Formats: sequence, C-alpha cells, structure tokens
Amino acid sequence: MYISALSRNKKSRKSLLFKRKVVETFRAEIATADQIQQTLHISQTELRRLNRWYFKHRLKPYLFLESFIQTMKKKTDASYLKAVEQRLLETEKGKPVPAA
Repeated sequence: MYISALSRNKKSRKSLLFKRKVVETFRAEIATADQIQQTLHISQTELRRLNRWYFKHRLKPYLFLESFIQTMKKKTDASYLKAVEQRLLETEKGKPVPAA
C-alpha cells in the first residue's frame, strides 16, 4: 500500500516532501485519517495542521489569484512619472520625441 512506502523512509519524516505526500494521500482519499495515524504515528492534530499548511502554501495561490493581484506593487516611480509628463508636454508642443 502507499502508506507503507511512506512509513519506510523514517529519515525524511520532517521533510516537506514527506509532509506533502502524507497530506496528498489524505486529500486524495487513498487512506483515511485513522490509517495514517496508525501506520505513520501522526496525531489527528498534526494531520489537521499539515492539511492547513498544504492549503495555505500549495493550493491557495492557485485558487485565489485575486489576493496575489492585489498585493502586486504598482509602478509609481517619481522619475518615471516625470518622464511621461515631459513626453506629453513635448508631444503637445509638436516637438519630436526622442526614442528611449
């Protein structure tokens, strides 16, 4: 079974790869929470904590892109704004604008 393959590798029990595989096994319903607790000796609290971590760091960025878009910085550099205003004034006057 898939859980027994996870239990063999005891050195990497604290690695992110192991934790991710445990949560993916639980979420894909390959194994129940009771089976994971018995074979891997992971408590119910630890499994819930890993599940929240997995959602926060692995799934949330793909599910809720609005939060990513809102946190992006907008370009408000003062020198950039000054250059745009200068180009606008030059085009209004009719002077040729040098390509930058």
